[in-house]
Amino acid sequence: MSTVSGDIDLDSIEQRLMEFGPAATVPGSTFKYVGQRVGGIGDILITRFCQDAQRIFLNKNYLIALPRSFATCQNLRNLCLSRNELESVPPPILQLTGLVVLTLSHNKITRIPNAIVRLQNLEALAVSYNRLISLPRALGMMSQLQIVIGTKCRLNAHYQPHFLSHGDVST
Repeated sequence: MSTVSGDIDLDSIEQRLMEFGPAATVPGSTFKYVGQRVGGIGDILITRFCQDAQRIFLNKNYLIALPRSFATCQNLRNLCLSRNELESVPPPILQLTGLVVLTLSHNKITRIPNAIVRLQNLEALAVSYNRLISLPRALGMMSQLQIVIGTKCRLNAHYQPHFLSHGDVST
C-alpha cells in the first residue's frame, strides 16, 4: 500500500485509482483504502469503488466527513471508519439501512444521534476511544443490536446503559 505524504491532491489520488481499469469492487466484495491520510474522500471514489461493496474499510485516513454520495452505498453491510478525525457520525451513514457492523472507534465523536435507529439491521456498534459521555436511549429501540463497544470513552461514571437486555455493552 502506498503512502501519501506532503501536500495531498485528492483529485490526483482519485485519478490514479480510476486508472486501475474496471471497478475494483463487485457485489459482495471488500474495498480497503487504509492509511492514506487523505483527510477526505470524494464522489469519484465512492461512485467508482464503493457503491457495490459490502465491506468498506476507510480507517487511518484522517477523515473529517463523508460526501453525501456515500449514502448510495446501499449494499454495504460492514463499515470501518476507525482512527480518523470524525467529530460526529457522518449523516450519510444514517441512510445505510442494511448496515450490520459499524466501527467508529478512535475518533473524536462526542455524541451518537438518535437517528441511529434508522440502521434497523445494525448488530454491532464500536465507538471505543471517542469523546462520548453517554449513549442515546434510541439504541434501546434497535432490536437487532447485539453489542455496543464503548471502551475508553468518557462515559459518565453514573451512566448506566438502559438497554443491556438487547446484548452486551462494553465500557
